Amino acid sequence: RLGHRSDEGPYDIPPDPNAQPTFARSKLDWREREREPHAGWLALYTRLLRCRREWLLPSLQGAQSGCCSLPEPGTLRITWALSGGRRWHLLARLAPHAAAAAAQAELPGTSVYRSHDAATQWPAWSVQVTIEEP
Repeated sequence: RLGHRSDEGPYDIPPDPNAQPTFARSKLDWREREREPHAGWLALYTRLLRCRREWLLPSLQGAQSGCCSLPEPGTLRITWALSGGRRWHLLARLAPHAAAAAAQAELPGTSVYRSHDAATQWPAWSVQVTIEEP
């Protein structure tokens, strides 16, 4: 039954999608993209999409599945074979704590994206991507 569940109490009734107040609450305020934190997220996604368009898309025809490894707990490394003998490398720190900079292996090729500056520590939740030419 909508609106009631005996084991956890009542559900919130979903808003009527055709009601004017629901429509008004759902409209985007496009001015928000100019304010933080929205402006920062927009800049990041714009940059990532540009990297994909300029570096990755031209080499996707004939790309193959990647080979991955876990060099240490919380660290993922993947290499994909692309067309023309190119390789796409990704190294990600997928842990809530930093690691020693030594854990951050140098990836071959040209840097495409790096979420952080090189430092003595490799930050939590960080990533770097390179493309290697043949």
